[in-house]
Amino acid sequence: MADLCVTFLSGTPNFHSLTEMYLLFKYLRPRELERQNIQNFDGWAAVFARKTVDFEFSVTNEIHR
Repeated sequence: MADLCVTFLSGTPNFHSLTEMYLLFKYLRPRELERQNIQNFDGWAAVFARKTVDFEFSVTNEIHR
């Protein structure tokens, strides 16, 4: 059986946190989480997230870490 087909639309082009991505994954791909035996956020993060240190520029061209 396939996951449900749903379209999510947002005015926000990116996510504010990893937990938001996890929750959307739970809504959109619950059977995939079950197939991979992922039962919580920590399990999901171990598979789909990677910790990095990146720099980005603010609107005033300052570097933010």
